[in-house]
Amino acid sequence: MKPQFQHTLVTSFYLWFDNYLQDNGEAYKNKTGIFYNMTDDRLDSNYNVYSSPYKQFIIDSGLHTNVVNSQGTEGAIVIDRISGQRADGSAFEVTRGTSGLKIDYENGRVFFTGDENGELPGNNLSLSGQFGVKDFNVYVTNQTEEDLVVENKFKTNDRFGNLETSGVLPYDQVIPAVFITSESINNQPFAFGGLDVTQTNVKAVVMTSDLYCLDCVLSLAADSKKQSFVEVDFNDFPVTEFGDIKTATYPTGYSYNQREPDNTQELFHIEEVFVSKLSDRVKKKVNPNIFVGFIDFEIHKYRRPRG
Repeated sequence: MKPQFQHTLVTSFYLWFDNYLQDNGEAYKNKTGIFYNMTDDRLDSNYNVYSSPYKQFIIDSGLHTNVVNSQGTEGAIVIDRISGQRADGSAFEVTRGTSGLKIDYENGRVFFTGDENGELPGNNLSLSGQFGVKDFNVYVTNQTEEDLVVENKFKTNDRFGNLETSGVLPYDQVIPAVFITSESINNQPFAFGGLDVTQTNVKAVVMTSDLYCLDCVLSLAADSKKQSFVEVDFNDFPVTEFGDIKTATYPTGYSYNQREPDNTQELFHIEEVFVSKLSDRVKKKVNPNIFVGFIDFEIHKYRRPRG
């Protein structure tokens, strides 16, 4: 089946919320880190897989602050290369798109088939890179808030201090994180000619080990009331099935803030926002080390669903 309104909504909201959190909250940190050799049975055996201790990587090149990063520009580092040493001590550097190098921004890792000479470098490499890491991972889920809170078995991926000297396992969801789900959709007549207002309720569950960071996310979310965000087609989602940026769609890199709507019909409007927290009494029964918050968005879109 072809993508429907629901897919466009979730794609658009995810990209807006991810950018809104990182840009307005400066919710990322630039890191220089080591990549550790790992295995992944889902990938072709020709790929050498190396994972960092962090996920998710920043993909948005439009995030700017007053801090100059190690690449000489302001804002978050979008990793585009790795460097290191082979087992014989010789140095090399591989840029994204060469030697089969793919950067899995979603899972905080890289994988490639060969070095700059087309040689398979093997699994005994010392690799490092510079990358921006989200303070909060953002996931789309179909789990209920009860399932997320009660049955949570998420790994905590601390952004501060020293982490264990190993990579994060691929495909595992780690916190701090925000889990987004679309709960309900309802079309209401708005004007003659078949124009409806489509009301969508989107739930976001925030999970972190830090009360300060939880309050930051909830405060930012509450302030988004009456804001609008641009419609993004489902097929324009910026990452591939490998977690890499779609070069054909975004040849100069991905930047959310470069998107401009052609008219108001291409906007979603945030009509209401309600935020709340899981009480300490309940939290202690579930997981006393995790702070949980809830954000309920009521989103409106003016459209003609019947053509």
